[in-house]
Amino acid sequence: MAKEDKQSKDKELATDSSLENQSLSSAYEDSDALEKADAKGQGAVPTAQQVIKTSWRERAIRKLGSINPYLVLFILVLIVGLLIAFISNRLNNQADPASLTFEGSELDQEAIDELLQAEQNIGNVDQTLTVAANAIFNGKILVKSDLDVAGSIRVGGPLNLPGITVSGTSEFDDVNIANNLSILGSTSIQQGLTVEGGVNFSQNLSVGGTISASQISADIIEFSGDLILTGHIDTGGGTPSRSNGTALGSGGTASISGNDIAGTITINTGGSAPAGFFVRINFVNAYNSTPAVIITPANSNAGSLEYYTQRDSSGFRIGTASNPADSATFIFDYFIIE
Repeated sequence: MAKEDKQSKDKELATDSSLENQSLSSAYEDSDALEKADAKGQGAVPTAQQVIKTSWRERAIRKLGSINPYLVLFILVLIVGLLIAFISNRLNNQADPASLTFEGSELDQEAIDELLQAEQNIGNVDQTLTVAANAIFNGKILVKSDLDVAGSIRVGGPLNLPGITVSGTSEFDDVNIANNLSILGSTSIQQGLTVEGGVNFSQNLSVGGTISASQISADIIEFSGDLILTGHIDTGGGTPSRSNGTALGSGGTASISGNDIAGTITINTGGSAPAGFFVRINFVNAYNSTPAVIITPANSNAGSLEYYTQRDSSGFRIGTASNPADSATFIFDYFIIE
């Protein structure tokens, strides 16, 4: 009886083992794992963890066997190239600290407040700050050293410069110069030039067209061509001084009205007037050389007189070769040119 019970228990254990093997084989679809376990002589039924481990390894081996080796080689080469480029870029940035570039960097309000409260230094003089995007400054900009601009400059408001040097061609619409303007080279003006104040030229002035002026004041004006005057010639300057001569006679007088260029001399003889010089006219400003003195009689007594002149660079004298009439008036006009 005991022997029959033992056989019955052995059959039940075998049946349970068979059902467990079928369940594991069906659940994991891996009968090869069971055969390999029996072939090794383990004698015991493999556990679920062993079946899963064996199935994962075989699946991994099959996946690796299906990968193209050339694709793997290409991926390795690409990774190596990216590493070389990254390392080279890092080395270049360390070897060239003079290039400092900010790309897409935004300042928070705290950083902006710090910049507004104190003067901040970014980098040093050996570095370059490159701003790739457009920049707008609402406040003032101070440049303590030279400013080089590779492109054009557009100024919407007034431009105040203590000094400006232009080496190339410049175009200006309206220019207002409050102080002096010094032009070292040639100047070409295509349109009219209006000067409300005085103009001083230390060198020659060459004008190819017409000069229109209400008044021209110059020490020396030189004309290389003809001088055409459509109006009167008005002379100015101080009145020359005079010295009376012996030909005036006793109680005679002489007077002059005019200047160093033109004028009128009036001679009134006294008694017993002899031949000789009536008067000497002394120029206010001496000429560089002896000028030409043109004398014209302005009344009949002067026209009937045998008169003549004696001149030098400082003045001239009017005389008579014969005895003039006593108590008579002689009027002469003069014009002097060098």
